Amino acid sequence: MSFKNGMNPDAKRFGRGTKFISVMDILNNQFICYDNIRASVEVVDGDIETYGVNYGDILFQRSSETLEDVGQANVYLDSKPAVFGGFVIRGKSKSNYYPMFFRYLLASPTARKKIIVKGAGAQHFNIGQDGLSKVCLNIPSIQEQEKIAKLFECIDTRIATQNKIIEKLQSLIKGLSQQLLSSENDWILYRLDDLAQIKSGYSGTQVSYQTPYKVSRIETISKHCIDIQRIGYVECIPESYRLNVGNILFSNINSIQYIGNTAYLDKDYGLYHGMNLLRIIPNTTIVRPRFLHLLLCTDWAINHFQTICNKAGTFIKYYKISQLIHTQSIAN
Repeated sequence: MSFKNGMNPDAKRFGRGTKFISVMDILNNQFICYDNIRASVEVVDGDIETYGVNYGDILFQRSSETLEDVGQANVYLDSKPAVFGGFVIRGKSKSNYYPMFFRYLLASPTARKKIIVKGAGAQHFNIGQDGLSKVCLNIPSIQEQEKIAKLFECIDTRIATQNKIIEKLQSLIKGLSQQLLSSENDWILYRLDDLAQIKSGYSGTQVSYQTPYKVSRIETISKHCIDIQRIGYVECIPESYRLNVGNILFSNINSIQYIGNTAYLDKDYGLYHGMNLLRIIPNTTIVRPRFLHLLLCTDWAINHFQTICNKAGTFIKYYKISQLIHTQSIAN
């Protein structure tokens, strides 16, 4: 496989023209096709020849904030030519292979370990063409590749079906929550900081290697639950920062659409409270932790947090999050 870094066009060229593959297209799709590429760019003479992406090409994430995410890969499965950006590396086949097999192979734990060790950096991690070219992988015959890929595709299809069912149930929960959690008839009005302690996380320097001390990051709660695969590490941390069952993590420093994102600690993850998230510790004599989390997930609460945040810095100060909130007595 031969490798090539992507293009870095002037900002004025974006918004029209040929589809432009970015890191988000690599991360957010089972595979990449022309219609699900988000961005577009106006190409000039030579761009398609130099930066063109064709059916079966592999696209790699070149740069990441975490070492674990560097070199994530996806495959392009479309006949329409596209181009790719500077934070992406294109891999072109030098021999015959089944494209979707490579998509699954490069996501396997064995391949990921071999790719990750080629990454380098301190605050930001990068992988280059030279590093990728030195990754060695065992592959079967083209016939076996096709069989394996089709098996995984069947499983992915089943997962997608189940996810649609889950989305419908989540929509039902959201609808019920809006109705059941918006009644104020016999509810008591509290300030949030009367219902819970609100604490900032540990601001010590994180390291790029694994240690016994796992800390939360903004990405840890990006899926509205604790994603133990997206954490950081520190050399040591006071035990007072350890997260306990019933704690709620709250995103107060983020892009505005993610302000107010929360995750509930449903079990002991052996995780500590890192920076850039607030930790809400409910007072269980007044409110049940899970109930408080549901309140914080309502549209009213999220819209309120996004309204009061500092749009320039995109964060919520402690005193602003200590808002008034209606809740029922725990006795009810």
